[in-house]
Amino acid sequence: MGKTTYYLEGDFNSSEVYQAADVTMKIMIERDGNDERRIAVTIPGMSVCPSAQRSFHEFEETPLNKPPSHTQRANITVEARTKESVLGGVHA
Repeated sequence: MGKTTYYLEGDFNSSEVYQAADVTMKIMIERDGNDERRIAVTIPGMSVCPSAQRSFHEFEETPLNKPPSHTQRANITVEARTKESVLGGVHA
């Protein structure tokens, strides 16, 4: 298993910013010789609290898609699994 942090360059309000993305790569080899390769990317972000949205909607009758709320930190992870190489020709 290998882990690293990759920084994506972006633009926010005319300022150069860098967003960290954690990258994890795994190769699992079974006793019969079959292998599976995985690559996962995790990035931090923000979400709106769904419980607060629902409470405002039910008690104050605000629209469900636009009630006042608060934000919370969240991480999103996307993982791909394959039997093929994910590194463009690099084989285990």
